[in-house]
Amino acid sequence: SVFFREEIAGKIGADFQIVLTSKADVGRLAELKQPDDPPKFPDSKLVLRVLSSVGPGDAMSWERLSAENPGGGGCGNGRSIAQVCAIMAMGGELNGKRYLSAKIVEEAATEQVFAEEPAFGWLRMGLGFGLHSKLFPAPTPTAFHWGGYGGSWGLMDPKIGVSLGYAPNNWIVDLDTLDPRLQRFSDALAKVVPGL
Repeated sequence: SVFFREEIAGKIGADFQIVLTSKADVGRLAELKQPDDPPKFPDSKLVLRVLSSVGPGDAMSWERLSAENPGGGGCGNGRSIAQVCAIMAMGGELNGKRYLSAKIVEEAATEQVFAEEPAFGWLRMGLGFGLHSKLFPAPTPTAFHWGGYGGSWGLMDPKIGVSLGYAPNNWIVDLDTLDPRLQRFSDALAKVVPGL
């Protein structure tokens, strides 16, 4: 989290933190509205075992927000997610500074595996990102993307140089269907980018 804060987010001016380091930042966060109905999860013993290993707790507690959890503890807004994704969308270089090699961006956007994942079903995956597929569609076939619990989403497409970020505070938790808000983003992108 220190490397990300100092070498990436800080250098591009993205207001995104993996770990909150100051309690003052808690007051800057939007209040999360969790769904009234319990989350729908696939009927999988493995998924249920993983999910039951973590207590529900308070997602806004200092203990959770200050915990080192790079896979699910980020705090930011849509703009900051899009800023971080812009590094990949621009081939690893942003504002004249190289953060990643063009080769690693290409590898991240190249199918590494196509397999059935217990929680999400059949996925095409690059290096840590989902690739366009029927189950997990992207607005363009060259985009790669990933989301977070509740509906957050980051997308990057180096072919057209576009990145998107979304950070809702009104959570939708349903692993059986694609969040309809993300479909609306995809549809809007298709209207503004020629040739999609």
